[in-house]
Amino acid sequence: AITRLIPLNVIVTFFMWIVIQPDVLNGYMAEPLRAAGIFAAMLGAVIFAMRLQDQPVSRHAIRALGPVILMSGLGVVFAKIALDSAGVASQHSAVFGYMTVQAFFMILIFGALETFWQPVPRAVFTGRVAMQTGFLMGLNTIVHMVFKSYAYQSVENPAYVSAVILVTPLIVLLYYKLFKGQTVGNLKAGFMILLCAAVMVYLISM
Repeated sequence: AITRLIPLNVIVTFFMWIVIQPDVLNGYMAEPLRAAGIFAAMLGAVIFAMRLQDQPVSRHAIRALGPVILMSGLGVVFAKIALDSAGVASQHSAVFGYMTVQAFFMILIFGALETFWQPVPRAVFTGRVAMQTGFLMGLNTIVHMVFKSYAYQSVENPAYVSAVILVTPLIVLLYYKLFKGQTVGNLKAGFMILLCAAVMVYLISM
């Protein structure tokens, strides 16, 4: 249920940003056809992302994940506000400054959880495989955060970035299909996400 509902945060982010930045709505109203096309492509990406896995979604799951989806959207909105506040002249320092602050609080929060509650046995963190995996995940996270932060600064609505990120599962599906011969999700839906994201980016760049 989580993988099917989380993509809804794209739509939540889209409308949250319009509420916070009414000037964006004025831009949409000035070019209604282009705006409608962007929203339709983004909505298509969300719908197909929700179809990557064929799992039932209960009302309980919707109620339980509602706050998570809302907070996920808020996180994206706050990230763009923080990055935009630095201005164009300080674009690079804003990106790396934001990442540093975010990393600090992540270490603080997860460090406190591990110290007082120990949800994961400490031996897990000291194994060779765990350290190698952690290094690769950390490297991937840094690269991901750098490009995502710059992308937030480059678009008028941060929901566009979230919509493009929905393409990521397609890479995983293709890996399992090509290298392990396993079908772990709906590949057709994955390619449709890619198509919708491409159309959205094209319309944004017009």
